[in-house]
Amino acid sequence: ADALPVVGRLPAGAAAAEALAPGTVRRIFTGAAMPPGADTVFMQEDVELSTAGVRLPAGLKPGANTRPQGEDIAAGTPALAAGQRLRPQDLALAAALGVAHLVVRRRVRVGLFSTGSELVAPGGALGPAQQYDSNRVLLGALARRTGAAVSDLGILPDNPGAIRAALAAAGAGHDLVLTSGGVSAG
Repeated sequence: ADALPVVGRLPAGAAAAEALAPGTVRRIFTGAAMPPGADTVFMQEDVELSTAGVRLPAGLKPGANTRPQGEDIAAGTPALAAGQRLRPQDLALAAALGVAHLVVRRRVRVGLFSTGSELVAPGGALGPAQQYDSNRVLLGALARRTGAAVSDLGILPDNPGAIRAALAAAGAGHDLVLTSGGVSAG
């Protein structure tokens, strides 16, 4: 095949001032917009460059090595669903769309404690007639799985005044207070 003449170069961030004429090539850098009239990009390591121009290898399909504008999300399609938990890739997508600020809700703040003088935190030393507090572990894990920000407030002894004060304090700094214990008349 004959060498095709190279007519200019197109660096990233630049727009072509003129369309690419048939039978010519333009050197284009990664990140540059395709010039009008061009439909395929050949990798420079796959072409043969000489003073006469560029020889292109056979077999490359039209559109190869290009990324058409809007190929990742069709026009009119929501990019991010309302109410979804934002992941790092979602933030990158918003940035790629030019969105600098997103309206979000903060995570639900959950205060969690157990009540009962018979309870001991896992890993602690058990006294006579005591048991390990497994409810707080379970409730905390379930709340975290929903995306909540959990504050583990520990174990409160069977003391109505202490429990009342702890509930009031926890209610002031949390959206939800979960407690475990005090399930009977005891």
